[in-house]
Amino acid sequence: MNEHLSHVLDALRAGEELELAPRTAVELPHLDSLQGFGVHFAPFRAGDAWRLRVRDSPVGLMSYAPSQAFEIDGLELSITSRGDELVEFEPVDSPGCIRITAAREGVLRARSPEVPYAAPEWASALWLGGSWNGLDEHSVLEDLREQVAHHVHLPVRLIDFGWQSEEKLFAFHHGRFPHAAALLQSLHDAGVRVVVWWAPWIDAATPLWKWMDEQGWLLGTKRGEALRMHVVGDGEVLGSYIDVTNADCQEYMRERLQELQDLGIDGIRLDFGEALTDEIVFAGEVLPEALRRDGVQVSRNSYIVAVQSLLRKSLLEGNPEALVVSRAGWTHSPEESGLWLGDQSSDVSRYSGLKSAVYGAKTAFEAGYRFVGLDIGGYWDEPTEETFAWWHEIASAMPFATYHGFGRRTPWAYGQAGLEAHAACMRVRNEILHAGQPGPVHVMLGRTAENTLIRQAAAPGWIVPLPIGQDIAVDIPEGSWHDTATGMAVEGPVRISRTPEEGMTVYVRDDATTSPH
Repeated sequence: MNEHLSHVLDALRAGEELELAPRTAVELPHLDSLQGFGVHFAPFRAGDAWRLRVRDSPVGLMSYAPSQAFEIDGLELSITSRGDELVEFEPVDSPGCIRITAAREGVLRARSPEVPYAAPEWASALWLGGSWNGLDEHSVLEDLREQVAHHVHLPVRLIDFGWQSEEKLFAFHHGRFPHAAALLQSLHDAGVRVVVWWAPWIDAATPLWKWMDEQGWLLGTKRGEALRMHVVGDGEVLGSYIDVTNADCQEYMRERLQELQDLGIDGIRLDFGEALTDEIVFAGEVLPEALRRDGVQVSRNSYIVAVQSLLRKSLLEGNPEALVVSRAGWTHSPEESGLWLGDQSSDVSRYSGLKSAVYGAKTAFEAGYRFVGLDIGGYWDEPTEETFAWWHEIASAMPFATYHGFGRRTPWAYGQAGLEAHAACMRVRNEILHAGQPGPVHVMLGRTAENTLIRQAAAPGWIVPLPIGQDIAVDIPEGSWHDTATGMAVEGPVRISRTPEEGMTVYVRDDATTSPH
């Protein structure tokens, strides 16, 4: 290894800090392993270069939830800078090398251990979200009746975009949900928790936007005007983001969230937060604690952390079992909320489909998230019966997963094939529950098949191999194990082949600790 680069790593291990000058590259070597920089949907490759910028893209290294935290050969590091860091991977073999360029001055230092967000136990389940198109009170009740008719219990209901009033924050739309309190009571009586979708922007065409603008609670420009921007897609919705650093706005949001909880809401699924421009001006009267660490002030990337922190603390005041799960994220987001992997296509493509979701799950766990989920069947387009079954294989090993997206997205919509896929998924999930979780949960990719998801504990008590449409090889560690599908004993260490025809199973170590979770 280059002597100078080796000295840099030794200094960082000793607790020294490395100053990052604006637009000046810093090189770091890695001998064996390099991971981190948040959630991404493809592996690092020599010659790659990208910016750590929160953006609306679940493709490749571009990400909803990047991070300035990373790990080199077991050394955990973090960049502290307001700017977007350009990360380049040099095409150098043994050792590899990365270059980091800070847009503004910053600091590189060893990272302190962090405590990840712990979701309530009830949220570790398969959820029902359906499609947001045509969502109203009647469709939610009809979905509940379908569950009962098909003997499928989905204990969490996501009420998606369209539930909100255009006149009041965190309030149900009176036209689409005229009996919201009675609806929520019906869901609770059926043993179903309720999570609502929410985004921290206001549609500029609504009375609520006008009122929020009059209060001065929308993010603006240096001229003091609310900044209208394309908050959804390429001009689909024009709106403004809420200034969660404004003290009065924070108090109003806390009051409205308490009323929402009193109505019967158990959690919030947070969407968006990545469309802000660099010209945004924050009130900054009261910066959330998550944004004051290391002297970092609020910026476009850390905005989503401020929203997550405010929601988490406000909801927990009213209910210690409240949930916050988010799509976008930044460096400290794993401490503030769970994560859902965004909008994949329904196919199995490595670019944006099922295989990319597998890699997203892997890197999410590496980034520090412990409550990670996805949409069963992807979000865009309709999966085939075969690909719908493969998505269930992924869902079986995830902390949570949601039937949600465009078109058919419920087990019964696919007839007997869909109900069988759901039943197989639940069997594996129940085996995992029975086996327990003897340590922090991790997701890793099988060494012999890039699209193989294996969920296991740090000291593995159970392993879930997922043969998603192809033969795979699974390395079973040392110990006495058994296959829960067949009861067959397995003595490790051993490599076992598994085919798609054999389907899902769980390998449980005979001395694994059990857990009521």
